[in-house]
Amino acid sequence: MSDFTSALRSLIRQSGISQAKLARTVGWSPAQISALVNGKANPKRDHAEALDRALGAEGLLVRRWLEQKRREAEPEWMQRISDVEDHAVEIRICQPVIIPFVLQSPDYTRAVVRMGRPLDTDEQVGTIVDQRMRRNKHLLRKDGPKISVMVPDAVVRAAPQIAPDALSHVLDLTESSVCLQLIPDAVHLAAATGAFRLISFEDRLPVLFAEHAMGGTPFDLPREVAAFNAAANQLQASALSPEESRKRIEELT
Repeated sequence: MSDFTSALRSLIRQSGISQAKLARTVGWSPAQISALVNGKANPKRDHAEALDRALGAEGLLVRRWLEQKRREAEPEWMQRISDVEDHAVEIRICQPVIIPFVLQSPDYTRAVVRMGRPLDTDEQVGTIVDQRMRRNKHLLRKDGPKISVMVPDAVVRAAPQIAPDALSHVLDLTESSVCLQLIPDAVHLAAATGAFRLISFEDRLPVLFAEHAMGGTPFDLPREVAAFNAAANQLQASALSPEESRKRIEELT
């Protein structure tokens, strides 16, 4: 039973309202209500909103629906990263192929998701995009972790071909929230290491997430984390400064 279905059943029980009366209140058939209560129908957002209003749930059903959609939209490894990042004080990101997630505009994210999931419907892609934008907003909050990003110059040059607003979005975020350094094309270490995130905390050892074509793998063994930390330091030393990186992006816009 999903959390949404469980919450719906509980709210109906607490309210004392019958399913038939609830159906009349929201203007649906009793069969539709029954299917949602029994978990036999896949609820949509307007279902959650209508039932929430009818049962006086103050947003509970909408939150449960959003949580369910997040689990459906994000693979398990990405959910693990999100859970870990909630406790981070610093996140260092290297992404040699695309603009890193935290700097992506909605249109850029949509294009990347569509390329990676060509069989998904527009609704499914939209759900993933909405979730990732909410995740970015959460990470970029004022009291969020310090975020630094390293990405090859070639990735930045290619970004406008994927989404016209990609670089203006990057400039907006690097002015206020994210430290970005561009890696010159002559430096090949980024391609050798692949995409990774180093996540640091106040009260425990750092965690490494190494990304690959089929997902990502977490590592917390000190030797593995130290190796990628050394690689990140090398990349940072060979990259343009944040100021030079911003000037380079401004030249491309």
